[in-house]
Amino acid sequence: MPVSLLPSKLILSPSRILNTISSYSFGFGLFASTLRRIPFLSEILTIPLLISWLIGYSTWYIGTSFYGKDHQRKEDSWYGFAEFRQQHQTAALLGTIATILCFIVPTLIIPTAWLFTISNIFWAIGEHHKKNMPNTNDPKYSTPKQKIYCHLSLLVTTISFITAASTTVVFFIPIIAPILVPIIAAVQAILTVALFCFLGKYLARNFKPDIPKKEVLVNNKKSVEPEMTLDPQEPTCSNGLFQSPDPTGQPETHTSTKALVL
Repeated sequence: MPVSLLPSKLILSPSRILNTISSYSFGFGLFASTLRRIPFLSEILTIPLLISWLIGYSTWYIGTSFYGKDHQRKEDSWYGFAEFRQQHQTAALLGTIATILCFIVPTLIIPTAWLFTISNIFWAIGEHHKKNMPNTNDPKYSTPKQKIYCHLSLLVTTISFITAASTTVVFFIPIIAPILVPIIAAVQAILTVALFCFLGKYLARNFKPDIPKKEVLVNNKKSVEPEMTLDPQEPTCSNGLFQSPDPTGQPETHTSTKALVL
């Protein structure tokens, strides 16, 4: 059937396709990285986990080229040192490089752990940036939803930082490993529980957008009806992991969980 004859809601834009791929990839990565805490599953899930990260980061990076250019940065704040899109591009690129290093030079565990952490830091900053300087032309943007998402990004970043820092310390001071490793494992377990609690809240609640659905948006003196928009609004970062199906067919704001070094 010619594309022109298909219902408009069934036509997927490149941005939405990339969003879907990265979303499921990071979603698998989140649960797989958690299951790897079980000893006999650790080795089994390592390769599938790395593949999911590579797909997630690479499609996220490609997807940033579709981000709207009308999202201005908050120049008078520390987190406005770069545009939202640039912050996500940096996070996705660093994550892609770190994952590739895991494949070709698995012994570089410390550099890759810190690359994942820095990637997550850029991601968390970008989400904080979006919360305080949202794109006013996004009819699906919800401040309460974004606040919870910021908590999620901060938790993931904290977990990855603890992982990188503890790995570095144990590598250079192995004598403290018997004491440090159990403590770190307990802290990470608590943070992981908190992460899934916020994730459950994020998925369970039906967040209403800040802009009413029927309100006509004005962008460059053009009126746009949100329900008629075919292309997705500005993404929030790789992975519709935190997206709920939209019965109207309107693409969701792109969300994702980056570098889940749990």
